[in-house]
Amino acid sequence: MVSVLLVLAVVLDGFTACFAYGVNRIKIPLLSAVLISLMGTGMLMLSLGAADWVGGYIPPHVCKVLSFSVLFLIGLCNLFQNSVKAILQKASDNSKKMSFRWSGISFMLSVCLDETKADADCSKVLSAKEALALGAALSIDSLATGFGSGLIGQNYLLILALALIMHMTAILLGHFLGEKVSKGAGTKHLQLEWLGGVILMVLAFIRLLG
Repeated sequence: MVSVLLVLAVVLDGFTACFAYGVNRIKIPLLSAVLISLMGTGMLMLSLGAADWVGGYIPPHVCKVLSFSVLFLIGLCNLFQNSVKAILQKASDNSKKMSFRWSGISFMLSVCLDETKADADCSKVLSAKEALALGAALSIDSLATGFGSGLIGQNYLLILALALIMHMTAILLGHFLGEKVSKGAGTKHLQLEWLGGVILMVLAFIRLLG
């Protein structure tokens, strides 16, 4: 159950992003979907492994408190993620001083603020290269979440299997539903970051009390 909650929390961003792609009628080829899934899963497993290594040098009770703190703070941040994005997007639009010397950094920031901007060439098809950029932007939460959860141990094989399956499901289902919405009446904005935040905060208390 804990493993399912962990993976669910990190795949919701991918679901929301791909829903937006579907709404904007941007195609996500199977290869691009696989790359996004592999990057998200890889980052999660990497952070879990790093946390497991660090946990070997820290007393168990300290690991439990650290795990709770990290997961709770990430969950809290996710609750207000949409508000923060809106403020940053407004500042980026209104301020001519917000510029970066390295276009790659500027591009990644724009993707973090609006995932649909990963389609940089406006081809309405998410290429493999653009999928990697999107996967990197979506994996930021996975790194911190995996580290916080991994501090007190995990079933890595189970999480690996769940992450691969749930990532692909979230990507394909999100895109499919987005396309359906774009063809009919309904909202064109789906924001589930708050739900991921709630799940992480619940997971934090489970870790603390477990």
